Amino acid sequence: MHRPLTEDERHDLAALDLLLDPLLRCDLLVIASPVWNFGAPWRLKQWIDCVAQPGKTFRYSMEGSRGLLSCRAVLLATLGGARSPDDANTLFLEQMGATMSLLGAETAAQVVADSLDVDPSKTESLMLASCAEAKRAGAALPG
Repeated sequence: MHRPLTEDERHDLAALDLLLDPLLRCDLLVIASPVWNFGAPWRLKQWIDCVAQPGKTFRYSMEGSRGLLSCRAVLLATLGGARSPDDANTLFLEQMGATMSLLGAETAAQVVADSLDVDPSKTESLMLASCAEAKRAGAALPG
């Protein structure tokens, strides 16, 4: 049996609902993030920790977890260096894809803007091209 929530706890849960309501209503979720030390930056991780709530964005059953979101996700990752097939930075996309799957959001596209620090004069054009690719991927989704 759970104890009753305190007034502060009820207030904190209400604040989390401000994050959840738009997420539960969206058709397309775009997550654009740099990769820090092969993973999500702490603010993105904090958001995930806040919105990954049993009973609200996923639930447990005898068959395993079931996501409750009905949106599609487009993931845009940015890397300072060049990406290679065995690059540990791709762990970010694997982690984010697994998180989206847990929550029920189908990952519709993964876009990587890499080599951003290799030639700083090309950073802006690389970012613009990657953002355009992510936008095309989102726009191409049915529905």
